Amino acid sequence: MRSVITLRGAGGIDASGDVINPTKVWNGAGSFANSGLGMVAFGTVSGGAGAALTRGNFWQGAVTGLVVSGLNHAAHMMGDNDNMLSNDDQQQQGKEVTLKSLGISSKDSGETIINKIMAGMKPGDYASGDMFSFINSDVGDYIKIVTRIDANNFKITTKGMFTGAALKNNSTLTISRANIPALKINGTYKISINGLTSIGRGQIYQNVWVNDNMRYMYDNNKWLQAKVK
Repeated sequence: MRSVITLRGAGGIDASGDVINPTKVWNGAGSFANSGLGMVAFGTVSGGAGAALTRGNFWQGAVTGLVVSGLNHAAHMMGDNDNMLSNDDQQQQGKEVTLKSLGISSKDSGETIINKIMAGMKPGDYASGDMFSFINSDVGDYIKIVTRIDANNFKITTKGMFTGAALKNNSTLTISRANIPALKINGTYKISINGLTSIGRGQIYQNVWVNDNMRYMYDNNKWLQAKVK
């Protein structure tokens, strides 16, 4: 029995060995002729017809046409989905930035680190949670990635529910300039986190102010302070 082949965007093979055009055969069928279902249906019919024309078994040819055209269509759709996912990921994530690419050294103060992050990260760029240690010294234990959204806002991706962090996944972090009148400190960086929960061993404050290499927090009606590193 002569083999019957179906092609994406085409049909089967006729008795003369020529490719059958499904759009011409399905004349008047409109968009159905070029749809996935139309291609599979045509592959089935042309497979049986091709087998019959070459004195083979119609139903065996139909089954062959159905299987080949169905697998061909499925593979094509999977390829389209893979391309769409990779394009979306590239647009969403931008590029990864590191301590080295931003020029951050172990001698930099907390404020200098923030300066370099604000200057070097573009919207869509992302960095390891360890880079944001000015929030909390063990922040890398529960924050996996921080992605810049726009001029002042960042998205937090956590390392999971059981990392001890009182943070929801996709929490947001905002960095802005602010003063602390009560301490007579001006021009600090204020880091605000939206997405805290009441669960977790890590001590995370909703608002942290960073000035030079000091971190300031307001809790229970009093100001707390600690070195960034």
